[in-house]
Order: sequence, then C-alpha cells, then structure tokens
Amino acid sequence: MRNISLYKSAAGEKMLMSLYDKMMSTWPVPCRQLQVDTRYGNTFIIESGQESAKPLILLHGSCSNALSWMADISRYCHHFRVYAVDIIGEPGKSFSGKPEANGVAFGEWMEDVLNSLKIDRTMMAGMSYGGWTALKFATYRPERVEKLALITPCGIIPIKKYFACRDRLYMKMGKWGARKINRILFGNLPVPADVINYMDLVMSNIRSRNASMLVFSDEELKRLTMPTLLLGGLKDPIQNIVKVVARMNKLLPCLTAKTYAKGGHILPYSTKEIIAFLLDQ
Repeated sequence: MRNISLYKSAAGEKMLMSLYDKMMSTWPVPCRQLQVDTRYGNTFIIESGQESAKPLILLHGSCSNALSWMADISRYCHHFRVYAVDIIGEPGKSFSGKPEANGVAFGEWMEDVLNSLKIDRTMMAGMSYGGWTALKFATYRPERVEKLALITPCGIIPIKKYFACRDRLYMKMGKWGARKINRILFGNLPVPADVINYMDLVMSNIRSRNASMLVFSDEELKRLTMPTLLLGGLKDPIQNIVKVVARMNKLLPCLTAKTYAKGGHILPYSTKEIIAFLLDQ
C-alpha cells in the first residue's frame, strides 16, 4: 500500500470532499450511501435501484469517483440494483491509499466489497481505469462475474507513450494542465460546465499519477469466459482501440465489440448499448 497522500494539500482534500457532498445531494434517484470495510481500507458505495433487481457494479475511471455515473444512473436503475463504487486510491470517499497494481490486491479488495454487500455473483461495468479494475477482479474470480461491460478499458495493450508523457507533464501544471487533460479526454464532445469544472478541480488538487496500467497476460484474459462487451472510440488518444479489440477477440470466447468512428476515450452515449447487452438473455 502506498503511503504518499493522494492530495496535494489537506485544504484541497477538504474542498473536494465538501464539493462531493454538495453534488451528492443532487443524485437523481433515491439511494443509500454505504461505507464497507475491506482489508485495504474503507470503501464508499452509492446504492440505488430496486432491491429485488439483479446487482450491477459500476466502476469509474482514473482521477474520478462514483459521481461520474450521475448522468446515467436513472437509466441503470430501471433495470438493476446498482452499486456505484468509489475505487480505493482515487479522489472519492474511499480510503485514499492505493494498493499495488500487480498481484491480487485489487481482486481481494473487490471480493471484500461483494462479500460485505452479500453479493455472490454480479454484473460489472467499468470505464477506462474502472474497466481495468473490473478486469482485475474478473480474472481473479471469474465465477463471480455474470457479465462484463468494458468502456475503453486499460490493461489490454500498453498506453500510448506520447499520452503518458503528456499526462505526467500536464499534471504538474495545476489548473491549466488539468483543463488540458480533460479537454483531450473528452475531445469535441459537449460537456456540461459544472461537470468539466469539477473534473478540473479534482485534477488540479491531486498529485501526479502514472497513467500506465499493467497489461494483462494472455493467461489472465483467457479466464474471461463470461459474456463480455467491449466499447471503444477510434479517436481514443490513450490507446489504439483497433489493437485492443483484436487482442480481446483472439482470447475471449464470448466477446461482443463495438467501436465508434467519432468516439474518443470517454463514451457518454454508450449507456443504451450497455444496458441492452446486460439484459440480453
């Protein structure tokens, strides 16, 4: 577990947590806010939807938190009991210490989360780093994942070196650098001002992080025998989605892949596609 604080200052952390609470008060559906214990620290979860519905775990991207699902949570809650999880080591309400990416730490963490929620088997959806986190658990305990939906997931091929270098540089440039990174990720997509402003504040108040994720081995990916959806944008600045799809097609027996010609790394219009896949019998 890394001991270096995620936040640049205590004041910055306090400000972001206060803003989190303010935004949480506008969560568009009835919910419960949970804190569960794991062997890697406390984990914050926003629980929404009908109690009798099938469970769905939502995992956000890097330098973000469960609030990133706010625009789509109403649609997910029509069909599932949804658990939007703040990934540990990220700027949310979970423990801010980050386990090592290699080994089984993230798999054990998610296993503890599911055990605390009394969920034996679940569907999972993750975007970017959240996709990597979902993959980490699905390769660790494949029998506990019914279906897997991955939005531009990291960990299938190496991140583009050019983006990784630029990301590290911009993260050192405060608000200006944070704004540049977020504009690159969203591309030409229209983004509500309050959303982008919040993301800019998060990025400018946390320490520079290594953008690279460990790439999964062939042996690990071959464990993914559950139905899996892969969505990606051909204009993704972080990775070559064509190569991502090619490798996954080679190794996964039950893969459905779709690419968007004008899509970048963030695909806010993919919710309908994900729900249809998760509901398909």
